[in-house]
Amino acid sequence: MPPHVAAAVAQALEKLPADRFATAMQFADALAGRGAPSRSTAAAGVAAPAAPPLWSRPALPWSIAAVATVAAASAWLAASSTRPSAIIRLAVEPPAGWSVDIPTGRNVAVSPDGRHVVYRAARSTLEAMLYLRSLNQLDSRVIPGTVDGRQPFFSPDGAWLGFIAAGKLRKVPLAGGPSAAITDAPDDARGATWTADHRIVFNSRSGAGLMVVAASGGSPQELTIPDSAAGEIDHRWPAAILGERVVLFTIWRGSVETAEIAAVSLKTGQIRRLGAGTSPQYANGVLFSARSETGRVEGAAQGVITAAEFDPTDLTSARQHVTVVEGAIVKTGGAAEYAVSSIGTLAYLPGSFAGDRYLALVDRRGKELRLGESGDYHPPAVSPDGSMVAFIHGGASGHDVWMLEVARGRMIRVTFDGTAETGARSRVLWARDGRWVAFETLAGLVLRAASDGSGVLDTIVRTPSGRPWTWTSDGTGLYVTRDDVDIWVVQLESGHAQPVVTTSFPESHPALSPDGNWLAYESAEAGRSEIYVIGVGEHRGRWRVSAEGGSAPAWAASGRELFYQAARALVSVPIAEGSSFRAGEPRVLFADSTTQSYTALPDGQGFIMVRGAFSGIPLVVVHNFSSEARERLAQRGR
Repeated sequence: MPPHVAAAVAQALEKLPADRFATAMQFADALAGRGAPSRSTAAAGVAAPAAPPLWSRPALPWSIAAVATVAAASAWLAASSTRPSAIIRLAVEPPAGWSVDIPTGRNVAVSPDGRHVVYRAARSTLEAMLYLRSLNQLDSRVIPGTVDGRQPFFSPDGAWLGFIAAGKLRKVPLAGGPSAAITDAPDDARGATWTADHRIVFNSRSGAGLMVVAASGGSPQELTIPDSAAGEIDHRWPAAILGERVVLFTIWRGSVETAEIAAVSLKTGQIRRLGAGTSPQYANGVLFSARSETGRVEGAAQGVITAAEFDPTDLTSARQHVTVVEGAIVKTGGAAEYAVSSIGTLAYLPGSFAGDRYLALVDRRGKELRLGESGDYHPPAVSPDGSMVAFIHGGASGHDVWMLEVARGRMIRVTFDGTAETGARSRVLWARDGRWVAFETLAGLVLRAASDGSGVLDTIVRTPSGRPWTWTSDGTGLYVTRDDVDIWVVQLESGHAQPVVTTSFPESHPALSPDGNWLAYESAEAGRSEIYVIGVGEHRGRWRVSAEGGSAPAWAASGRELFYQAARALVSVPIAEGSSFRAGEPRVLFADSTTQSYTALPDGQGFIMVRGAFSGIPLVVVHNFSSEARERLAQRGR
């Protein structure tokens, strides 16, 4: 290996960022023997200590591949501001200790010029940020002001990044500066996009059409209305076509199989249906969309990205779709983890949304016993006697309610139609006698189903904008969160709703104490998520019980203990017995960075947890991907 190449690679692999090249272009120049001498060869006449052979260093092939790929990308970026003629592939990995995180929605974005990729990364349930990887740099950097940010999207000029966080649609300048709120939007909103005329089109909640708001802020206006008579539940995953006043979106009917892609004109409001698929995007005459792969294990939610010719001027699309990416993540809510820039650069996350997500029985020391197979598990709920665990399980056909016998490990399916009116979302609630469970549907109904798996369903109440969390103490009502912002109580018989906690800060995760006197919940009023408790009924008062951040409160059946998730730990707070509320000091039960949701067992000696993460999965970036797609379309047409 030539000395200047060995020195360049050695400097690129230094442990400390300050010792590496400042930019990938400097690295490329060093590889070619151009520019100033590298740090290791600058001191002429001074012999450097002998280094071990490059080929003996751990993981060197991967490192050389990474830096060489970045150098290639840098060469392309420096050579042209237009589309490249060559197709270049590279991997983008999060910083050490962080994992690419993909909660609800699409969490990957590419700038219009294809030079920047943004993704969400997390290292615990309370620590998530948006990261920017400029493709002429070796490392990703955190974007300030994006704590718990999700569903990122770029402005048409690439100067701003939009995202959703803490119940708000927000924007932040990539050059630096504070983020600004645009309008209200729940964390599980179904997508947003920035149009060329500086408006943002977004889905505000499940069961709604698309809304449009000025990027500078203001009151959102209705853009589309779902046709409920045609089985449409909502319109989601919008994607603007730059240069045209057109927005692509998904018509959602409850499953990926029944989803349809469409386009709406921002000038006339006219909607044109374009065929089966979900999460559409456009670049250079090609319409991309996602579909579920057939023959996969239920819950894997693995799919493909397809391409078809498309004319955005008259909204006509060729009906023939060609698969251009296999093994892409297509979630059971229709979101696909990919993005295509206007010049045709693709970024996507390969794999399965379920990842290694699994149910586990965990004791108070953190020791676990794995239950069942991996899958798309939603928050678990334990029966009053502790013998059964109910949960929503997602598959290619939608979401259904399942149960697991803890002692035998046997799975029982409770509902059988995970689409339209009866498709389940969110979480399951047990009746006090254990004879039935209640759950929210995609259409905003709260249904109850017999726990014996007989399939009997009936409607309890309609909550089109509320997510149920827990029963009232007398069982006649439900505590719900409206758009993941405020906490209300809904009476089952009348459907009447009353506010419980409504502030300018987002509140969620209400949990009622077993005696019905205290309501724990999560709030971001302190600038980050913390756990609070308020009195219910005749009881008054409000207390903060978490110390340094907290989420997902859960009561022990005794009422003498309150649990919550902290950063990389599960925490217990002792609650004194008596008519007044008195909380002790929080105490860490065990370290934990992989639990996504949990519930406490009735005996107080353990938990049922949904665990698993996407550690180590890199993003894949493909330059000039639209040209590759057009070539495949041309080959299919021959």
